[in-house]
Amino acid sequence: MKKLLLGAFCVLTILMSSCNSGDNVVCIPSVIEAPLTGGEYYVRVDVSEHRVHWSASVDADWVRINPKSGLATYDYEDKSYITVVVKPGSEGMTNIKVMATGHNVDLPVYRMDIPEVNSNKGALPGKFSVSSSKKVNFSQGNLQYQASTETWRFATHQYDTIGYANCFRSKKYKGWIDLFYLGATGYNGKEPWMNKVNLTENNIAGTDYDWGVYCQIENGGNYNWRTPTLEEWTYILEVRTNASNLRGPAMINGINGYVLLPDGWIKPTGVHTFMADAELYSDNEYDLEQWSIMEKNGAVFFPASGSYDGYNYRTSDVNVSGNYTVSTVGFSTEPDYKSIWYYYLNGDGKVISFLSEGSLDSYADPVRLIKNANKKKTPMGVFLSSI
Repeated sequence: MKKLLLGAFCVLTILMSSCNSGDNVVCIPSVIEAPLTGGEYYVRVDVSEHRVHWSASVDADWVRINPKSGLATYDYEDKSYITVVVKPGSEGMTNIKVMATGHNVDLPVYRMDIPEVNSNKGALPGKFSVSSSKKVNFSQGNLQYQASTETWRFATHQYDTIGYANCFRSKKYKGWIDLFYLGATGYNGKEPWMNKVNLTENNIAGTDYDWGVYCQIENGGNYNWRTPTLEEWTYILEVRTNASNLRGPAMINGINGYVLLPDGWIKPTGVHTFMADAELYSDNEYDLEQWSIMEKNGAVFFPASGSYDGYNYRTSDVNVSGNYTVSTVGFSTEPDYKSIWYYYLNGDGKVISFLSEGSLDSYADPVRLIKNANKKKTPMGVFLSSI
């Protein structure tokens, strides 16, 4: 893991539910759990009014915050964010106090020993059928990119999201982003940080516009990664044995998203039964200890990362919906359309999930890669048994 004081941003264990808040002010995330190696985090001061002045302070010398005051708005401007740097050291806990509209908001910061859950380089253990003869593993987290170093990586945890900070993207941006336009791999001038890409191809499978094909992922191991096709998503969600009972909305440590359970799922000891017919994120709620058990037994979580609108420079629907990129289009022959698998809240507050399509340039979305199960490529091109 990089020490993030060197410029790498890591969204680690966070809670998206409100912290000890005032009447109209919350911090997102509401808790920071950093490893002993330290880290750097974005915290958004979120408000229910349009313009609210805030100030922040912290007593511990191992936590640094910048800025210490600002103006929170609905527009996701820079002044709505606090950069929190946790220095390396031993275990400890402190509170950042954020004052706004006369209310103190406590943002707990923990520096703790966080063990690595995933021992396979970049790949999760669960196997998912994508056809009658092929199974795949998902990557350990959503794809992330740092423009200043041209570095690709998988998120450390499945529930990690960058959130509203995706709108800060630029060629020299030192933070990380995790929402990308279709084909924005860096190939042929289609840069990951761009506000629009204008890709004419709508089927990127097997091409250099596929992140798994073109991008060198620093924690991805020596695997042949790829973006799932429409056919593969459809098989996982609708065709494989017991498909309808192996998926549903969930909340992991306060973060909303969607869970897919692997083929042949058997509920492990220490967790409650997964409700495949759940209508709310909170119907399948797991804390970190429970989720660790689920993950080790093959469960995959797709956080509600929202979408980025490059035309209006806005990130929206963070912790509300997820729109995951598909590498092929199957509903339309129009060249300016792409397919996505997405879930969202309808007017009744219920989670709806299905495959759909939309304009290529409308939104940048999260990317989750897959690899064929049981095959690992060595530098000599020989395949060995893996997961």
